[in-house]
Amino acid sequence: MDEQFSKMVRPMAGLLLVLILFQGASGAQLTNGTDWGHKHSSYLTTLVAVMMPVVVVKTRLDDSSLKGNAFAVAGIGVVQFLVGTFMLSGHWQDWGWLHVPLAMVMSAHAFAILILSRRAIVAEA
Repeated sequence: MDEQFSKMVRPMAGLLLVLILFQGASGAQLTNGTDWGHKHSSYLTTLVAVMMPVVVVKTRLDDSSLKGNAFAVAGIGVVQFLVGTFMLSGHWQDWGWLHVPLAMVMSAHAFAILILSRRAIVAEA
């Protein structure tokens, strides 16, 4: 197990959870006309989500659930970004709200990464 990458998994999952929660708060404020940076934080959320499987694979932890959740976070993150970006304009506006439940599912997978990474790191030690 690569020690540097194994130390990165839990903080990245925590950062992803914080970014998702901020996305929810800023999205709620956006409906009231106040923009807290919903668009800019979506770029950060997508970037961290896409980096997650790379870091998890580089740890060389032998836990298929951890890898599966990491790839799920990346896939859901990209789909959520695309739906939120391209379906909240024009006549697709009613469908753009699909990125909200996608964010909830993504946060569940990020939380699972937090739990599974701790279990896998303790088991490897």
